[in-house]
Amino acid sequence: MAVAWHVVLPPPPPAARQLPFLFNLSAEALPTKQESCSHCPQTSGCDPLPAALPAACCGVCGFELRFCRKAYPEDGERRAQRVAERFMAQGNPLHDFTPCELFQRIRGRTLWLLGDSQTWHFYYAVECFLREFAPSLRRSDPLPSADLVRALTTGHIVLWYKPYPVPPVCLELAQGTRVCAVRVDNASTMAEVVLPTLMQHSPGFGRDLAVLNTGLHYYEDVMCEKSKCAVPGKDSVYYRDLQRLAAFRERHRRRLPAMIWMDTPPQHFPGTGDWAGSFKVKQCEPHAGWERGDPVARAGGTWNVAAAPLVGRLADAHLAIWNASVELWDTHMPGDCTHWTQPSAYHLWLYLLNGVLRDSRLGSPVSVGRQKKPAAKHA
Repeated sequence: MAVAWHVVLPPPPPAARQLPFLFNLSAEALPTKQESCSHCPQTSGCDPLPAALPAACCGVCGFELRFCRKAYPEDGERRAQRVAERFMAQGNPLHDFTPCELFQRIRGRTLWLLGDSQTWHFYYAVECFLREFAPSLRRSDPLPSADLVRALTTGHIVLWYKPYPVPPVCLELAQGTRVCAVRVDNASTMAEVVLPTLMQHSPGFGRDLAVLNTGLHYYEDVMCEKSKCAVPGKDSVYYRDLQRLAAFRERHRRRLPAMIWMDTPPQHFPGTGDWAGSFKVKQCEPHAGWERGDPVARAGGTWNVAAAPLVGRLADAHLAIWNASVELWDTHMPGDCTHWTQPSAYHLWLYLLNGVLRDSRLGSPVSVGRQKKPAAKHA
């Protein structure tokens, strides 16, 4: 029987609220570079180029220096604040979401994030949010041998026309808890390499929690004409790979963790919104399909519409992040209409993930209560 944990929130803050803890990435709130990176090799760092990407540096809460305040020096902090304010205005109490709650939900387990570069940047938000539960800010390998780590190193990043491998990383937390990321760009590699390796070599894998996503690297499956992109059909590589992943899960379900399928996030390139031949643009734009009410965009975009019939076979729950992200066109990295600055979309996904764990009863049950204000004293 699962132990039920209890989280007590402080009294409600005054009307003039500061940023929610989730969105507070000020230099004063985060670990110093010395605290996060003192163990890093002298040749490693985020500026101008990491020696091994992403390896263990630039450290927890480093975010590869992709801070909104740095990307947009004139108004970056205000852009990030607008993201939080808009989300809270839609009925999401970000001030009530604490690292304590999320930690209790995953306590004693590993929370795996398996996916492409978007999932990787999501991992940065997760580990930073939970940093106070880490005995050390030194990241670690997910498996005990170098050969197994190499087996999980399936993705790479290209910088200045040179590929750099992206090895998996973990942050060890208290009470036998971890958060880990494995870069994997397609569903076939998940089914044929990543999940079998973890299933065989990661103790307690069946008790863990795993967030999965893949989609953006199947761009050759999406044909765009003028301002509209077609949904990948059942004969597409994307759909066939998802079928393969779903079949793997059905065969090995008892040995796999509780799995959460995450939407493929929106992009904000000029024209269709989707990538259409170049990753570098002068300026991102509002998602054209969403703005005009296109049915595919309103249903979650090309990849999510294609994946929808299989989500029930792919996972125990669905992390729907499209609607929360589709209007965030002005907090991307400058010239990059795929990846966001921090804090922005990735932090909203973290709040939504906690809600999915709660509502789907995955992980440990947690009750959340509010600390009562002390009674007023009478003379």
